[in-house]
Amino acid sequence: MIELGISWKEIIYVTFMAGACWLELRAIRRDIARLEAKVEKHNSFDRRIVKLESETQYLKERLK
Repeated sequence: MIELGISWKEIIYVTFMAGACWLELRAIRRDIARLEAKVEKHNSFDRRIVKLESETQYLKERLK
């Protein structure tokens, strides 16, 4: 058998760090999904405001 010079503590440490990184990536993905939903909600609101402004402008012109 080949001796690599790696202790069991180092193996546990690397395994733990890999798991921590994986969990952090999952949390980041969740945050991104949540932010995308917020952006979509804001974009929807923005589109409605633009439509409302154009309708208001139409009514102002019609009343003149």
